Amino acid sequence: MLARLFLLFTVTPALELYLLIRIGEWAGASTTVGLILLTGAIGAALARQQGLSVINQLTDDLKTGLPPGDHLVEALLVLVGAVLLVTPGLLTDVIGFSLLVPLTRKLLAPPVRRALMKRVKVRTFGGPTSPVHERSDTPPGPPKSGPFDHPSS
Repeated sequence: MLARLFLLFTVTPALELYLLIRIGEWAGASTTVGLILLTGAIGAALARQQGLSVINQLTDDLKTGLPPGDHLVEALLVLVGAVLLVTPGLLTDVIGFSLLVPLTRKLLAPPVRRALMKRVKVRTFGGPTSPVHERSDTPPGPPKSGPFDHPSS
């Protein structure tokens, strides 16, 4: 976990800074700053449009009684993409734009959802053995009996 945080907060910005300096040497400082502002503006507009689209899909799913699982994950991916586009840098822009494109987002949503479900324990209320129990994707087995569940004969 510490290695991932190190990559996220030190190596990634250093690489982004290096790329921006190289682009600035090649295209000039004003062009580089203009590129950063342009990608931020386009990204914000695209994030807004795609965010509204995903929210409409979520609303339609809820109205028809469908579980919104993948559309919730798509909404999360749109949010992450928008944050990456606001962050100055070439790599974050590429990743951010890819998360805002519906095709790549729809391809990424199921594996991201599975990964999240593995990491998060979902709790529901009112289960077969207790008022609060953990939910999993596999159906529950028969209730487990303990030494105090059945009276002795």
